Amino acid sequence: MNLELLLTQISNINKKYEEIYKFSGERFNIFNLLNLSGDELSHSKIIATLLNQKGMHGKDNKFLELFLKCIGIKEFSINNVITETEKFIGYISDDHASGGKIDISLTNDKKEQIFIENKIYANDQWNQLLRYNKYNPNACLLYLTLFGNEPSENSIGKDMGINYTIVSYKDHILKWLELCKMESIDNPILRETLTQYIVLIKQLTGQTRSKKMQKEILDIVLKDVDNISAAFIISQNFNEIKLQILKNKFVPLMSNLGQKYGFDLDISLDNCFQAYWGFSFVKEEWKKYKIDFEFESGNMLNLIYGFYGADIPQDLNEYLRGLNYRSSKAWPIWQYMDNYRYWNKDFYFDLYSNENKIVNAFEDKIKEISLIVENKNFEL
Repeated sequence: MNLELLLTQISNINKKYEEIYKFSGERFNIFNLLNLSGDELSHSKIIATLLNQKGMHGKDNKFLELFLKCIGIKEFSINNVITETEKFIGYISDDHASGGKIDISLTNDKKEQIFIENKIYANDQWNQLLRYNKYNPNACLLYLTLFGNEPSENSIGKDMGINYTIVSYKDHILKWLELCKMESIDNPILRETLTQYIVLIKQLTGQTRSKKMQKEILDIVLKDVDNISAAFIISQNFNEIKLQILKNKFVPLMSNLGQKYGFDLDISLDNCFQAYWGFSFVKEEWKKYKIDFEFESGNMLNLIYGFYGADIPQDLNEYLRGLNYRSSKAWPIWQYMDNYRYWNKDFYFDLYSNENKIVNAFEDKIKEISLIVENKNFEL
């Protein structure tokens, strides 16, 4: 068994397709350029705009009709349908049994409703589908994910009587978009916008260049039993490989970066593949406050950064919450990372071949938060 030879062969295949991909035009994608690829709210707005009968697409209810057909919904009138995103259904109760916001809501003139819970990378919220079901038990509830995953018990609660339909970007949404594109042949701008969105969905669900590349890799792996065994060994050790890269490359880089601005790096790699893992930059004069980086989802997906701490002085808290950032109880300001929001192959590749790019990305955020917090000379 020659693990090194197998890796070399696969590396050569990857390089070949990287070169093909470079000139394919797929790299230029407006949704990727605007950093919207994994943002659920942006996807919800795109889908809702296409479903909206009065949308700028000018296709009346045709896209909605095609959507219902792809999902398999037959009993829903398409007359005077109102399409909403982030539909507010009340403040979330103390026991999380009611309230919240529905990602996409469709309501027709018969008061029939379709609710779409849209998940790209984020985890299920507590009793989320249960709350939507309680708001309208008769609504058609769709649970949309990249690959058609089942909702967790966190979402549906212990009420197993909730009726919902599993929908995926990989199959249902992609098929629907292709049909919408066919209907838009007479509108070049709309057609090409749909084309770009289709490419994005294929990228998110691994259906672009990877199909041909995957076949070549499979041909090599399935060539003999030794290659199959080697592939399993690599797979079983993959997280450990990433862990060692972080330990030997990322941690020293961030430690040196923190010292440059008077911060200590607070990081533990324990449980680093679970949701809400992160690391912080701390210094004595900031007391219990810090610049924090944290993943919303497991497997290092959806990295956010911001100023974090409990009992932040009121004047500072009010000032921060007045800025153009997102905020929550312990995070008066936070935002998604514009670079390295998802720690995929590109992130680990840059750690080895372009570490300055990594350092610059995180240095920008440390400087950004430091300037905001220290600019007004608040007492910390």
